[in-house]
Amino acid sequence: MCLVLKKRIVYILIIFYWVFAPPGANIMFAQTPNDSISFCNTEELQKQINIFLTDTEKEINSKEQINKGILLAKKALSLHLKNETDSILSKCLKATNNDNFKTHLPELLFLYGKLLNEKHSPDKAIEYFSKSLDISSVDKNNDLTGNIYNNIGVSYWYQRNYPQALDFFDKAMDYAIKNTNESLRLKTLTNKGIVYSQFANYTKAIECLLLANELASQTKNQNIEANSLNSLGNIYIQTQQYEKALESYTNAKKIFIDLNDSTGISICLNNIGEVYLNLNNTALALENFFNSLSIQESRKDTLKIATVNVNIGNTHFKSGQFRYAIKYYQDALKLITETHDISLYADIKYHLGLTLIALNNFELAENYLTQASTVANKIGEKEKEANCLLALSELFEKQNSYKNALYYKNKYAEIKDKIINDKTIEYMARMDAIYRSIKKEKIIQELIAEKKVNDHLFLKEKNKRKIFLLTSAFLGLITIILFLAFFLNQKVNRRISVYNKKLQNLNATKDKFFSIISHDLKSPINSILGFSEMLVLHAESNNTKDLHDYAQMVHSNSKKLYALVDNLLLWSRTQVGSTQYTPEKLDVSIQCNNIISLLRLSSEEKDILISGKIEKRLEAFADVNLFNTILRNLISNAIKFSKVGGSIVVSAKRNHEMVEISVADSGVGISQENLEKLFRIDSNISTKGTFNEKGSGLGLILCKEFVEINKGKIWAESELEKGSTFYFTVPLAK
Repeated sequence: MCLVLKKRIVYILIIFYWVFAPPGANIMFAQTPNDSISFCNTEELQKQINIFLTDTEKEINSKEQINKGILLAKKALSLHLKNETDSILSKCLKATNNDNFKTHLPELLFLYGKLLNEKHSPDKAIEYFSKSLDISSVDKNNDLTGNIYNNIGVSYWYQRNYPQALDFFDKAMDYAIKNTNESLRLKTLTNKGIVYSQFANYTKAIECLLLANELASQTKNQNIEANSLNSLGNIYIQTQQYEKALESYTNAKKIFIDLNDSTGISICLNNIGEVYLNLNNTALALENFFNSLSIQESRKDTLKIATVNVNIGNTHFKSGQFRYAIKYYQDALKLITETHDISLYADIKYHLGLTLIALNNFELAENYLTQASTVANKIGEKEKEANCLLALSELFEKQNSYKNALYYKNKYAEIKDKIINDKTIEYMARMDAIYRSIKKEKIIQELIAEKKVNDHLFLKEKNKRKIFLLTSAFLGLITIILFLAFFLNQKVNRRISVYNKKLQNLNATKDKFFSIISHDLKSPINSILGFSEMLVLHAESNNTKDLHDYAQMVHSNSKKLYALVDNLLLWSRTQVGSTQYTPEKLDVSIQCNNIISLLRLSSEEKDILISGKIEKRLEAFADVNLFNTILRNLISNAIKFSKVGGSIVVSAKRNHEMVEISVADSGVGISQENLEKLFRIDSNISTKGTFNEKGSGLGLILCKEFVEINKGKIWAESELEKGSTFYFTVPLAK
């Protein structure tokens, strides 16, 4: 009856709030680290625990009692009954003072470490795990040792020390493989996948989680199967693959329902709510948020209750319901002081500050934002600190306190510079590792080794023919030797030529990258800095026209910089082999018309007509993201080089086993000389458009890379002043 009443309340709230819930940035529940056992009936377990505590009121005096205590502690821990688990383990640990029970000490220390992780005390948990590890290593208890390594990794994960967490997960994996412990292997794979996602290494993360999910399904391990699905959903949301995310969360929720795991169900409901917000289905989003909140309130899990409250607060903020937003933020703030989650504490203070700015309560807003900035600085989260500083700048700007606004804007710029520098250093280190992995010395060593083999074959052949050569004429001898020498020399030269071309391509790639870093990135950044400085200088003159012009220039250069960085990041992924390729059946007509609609606004600025001639019911087998990127680049180029009043035609048709797509324009055309240099990284062709639009030359390089990943070809036909046509192919869906 209670559940029915709660459900009715939820739906009443949904009807009241659905109109106010826009898509917004919400907080996903990070999946709980994987190390649990099967669930049992909570009421029955509670009775068994009470009987045990009564029977052992004075002390534990038999092995049967301590074994029962350990079993009950494991079950209570799996149901997150922290107080009951603490009571049982404290009594059992006290009993290990008796020499008869010392063999149970490592397992009890291990379980108490897990309990401390549940209580959000990872520092103390590591102490207990380390004590347990010392004893289990001596006793050569391999299964327990592997599980201890896994749980130490979990503790470091809670501390956000991800590299250290990965080290311990790797140690746990070694033990799992060595001792054929499939359960430990599954838990470790899931945890590694989630940690990799924290580094935005989504390829590695998805690889680990898919493998864990497959193994869990084969071994009927539903708990890990559900956890891996939920974690995959988190990654799909981060990469904006919302349909895949919804499918993963929904499948995970079904398994958690079968397991009667209320925590897992609540996590999935919250995350499904976020997916629906991103898909603009606000009614379903709120339904899932409130259902998740209802479960967490019944479980009294303060951290997760606070998290859902923040999500609901963000929803009200986005819809302009600021006072409702403050209510939920304040509810979350009251709860978060109990959990010591400093990062979430900073988030809530930041959101409260933004909401109070919207309500013109500047004094209190400044207080919250300053606190959030201080906390973010203390825990080293630069992005959060930068957001707080930017909000403070906007706060003072609203109060016409331009000196303070400029002060915080400058501090914001300093933090953003540090963030960019950190990311640049990290990226450069990765690129350097790639170049160092293909060294000239390695290629030379391969050539020398191959030459030695050829020399050995040559000498062997020479010895076989020695008798014949001695009886042959002197001229014949000279002729054979010269022929063999020439043949071997040509073969080696051809191989050297192939490797030289590879080296030239690598050097050209490197030179292109540094050229963009040093020039193409520098130019728009300098423009933005220059015009923003002019904005500051003219701010007090109240010259609206000048301010508007400079703001437009800053906006235009920012768009160019964003497009360049986006292309640069896409291109860098192809160089390190981390571009995701997930082919599927796609309707060519739908994809082409979507891209045409997306770029129609850009074409209308030059009065250009874009039309499509797409064969009906034409399906391709390709990666939809790569396909759209190719088509978007080609149409953007056509707009760039078309004259005012021109036209662009996008066509698609079957061509044997392939789909052939073309983008034809009536623009300025390309000379035969430049046509031969297209799609080459070392040619560095970058031509200005008809409105002097400038590019980095990376667009067509990306198109070529993505077409080849999709197992197709790309080429172009053009004539000066008569326009150009770019063609590319992808496989036809079967």
